Amino acid sequence: MTNFDPYSAQKAAEATCCARTAAEKAAFAREEAAITSYEEGWDDWDGPIWPKGTVQVVLRFPAAEEKDGTKTPDTQLGDH
Repeated sequence: MTNFDPYSAQKAAEATCCARTAAEKAAFAREEAAITSYEEGWDDWDGPIWPKGTVQVVLRFPAAEEKDGTKTPDTQLGDH
């Protein structure tokens, strides 16, 4: 009976499987250089910087009225 060490086997498998070729490294470097900035045109916290006076949200009806005059949130109008 031989002893099997899964830790040593995993280390050997990782050493051979994950070596990147020069072509892969060059392709990654080109792709990384092509990304100038994914935050370009965005402010530092939440989203795009909108010009003053721009309407960002259009509010819909808050709730629909039932036949008896009550308003319930689950029967709202609009596309939800």
